[in-house]
Amino acid sequence: MDAELPFVSESDAPGVSAYQAEIKQLLHDYPIEQLPHEKIIANIDEAGKTFHVLVLKTNMTIPYTSVFIRLDCKYWSADQEKRLREKMAASR
Repeated sequence: MDAELPFVSESDAPGVSAYQAEIKQLLHDYPIEQLPHEKIIANIDEAGKTFHVLVLKTNMTIPYTSVFIRLDCKYWSADQEKRLREKMAASR
């Protein structure tokens, strides 16, 4: 998610507080990484060089409320990938 969102005030963007509360509740079971918006866009641009990227837009106009979801394969966890990479590095 955008790192800027916690700094957007209700006076500048009416509805942002309600959005923040709702998104926090919806995503409470998931790890959330916050990065500056421009960094996220750069990451998407880089991923688009290798993968197809799907963008879904809404008509909401509150700034920095974008939610970017990176899907990994279900059969291989991040921990398994990390262990594999560690083994590979140790074998060099």
